[in-house]
Order: sequence, then C-alpha cells, then structure tokens
Amino acid sequence: RHGVAEIELRAALAIDPDDIEIIGPLARVCVRQGQRTPEVLAWLERIVTEDDEEAWREWARGELVRR
Repeated sequence: RHGVAEIELRAALAIDPDDIEIIGPLARVCVRQGQRTPEVLAWLERIVTEDDEEAWREWARGELVRR
C-alpha cells in the first residue's frame, strides 16, 4: 500500500520538486516504511521550516528528534 503511494508521490515531486504539499505526505510514507535516508531527513527539515500547517511541522520535528 505504501509502496504505491511512494511511487505516485515521487512522480508528483519530479514534476514540482518544491511543493511542500507533496513533500509532507511523501516524507510520512517513507517514515512509515522505516526509511531514514538523508533525503527523508532533508524533507523533514523542509517541512519544519516551510510548511504552513502546525500539525505537519510538529510531526516533522518529532521525527527529526527520533533520528
């Protein structure tokens, strides 16, 4: 289930690599799959600094603390 979502979100990100509304869900899917790559960590950092939604920022901060 998450694999399909990851593929679709990565395709969307390829079209618009700066869209934080794609980065958030993609980071969440990757985290749920146990991925802690530099790429995922960079996305989490971007969510913390760029996302307008406080819930997303809090979630990303929490995931970064779990590094």
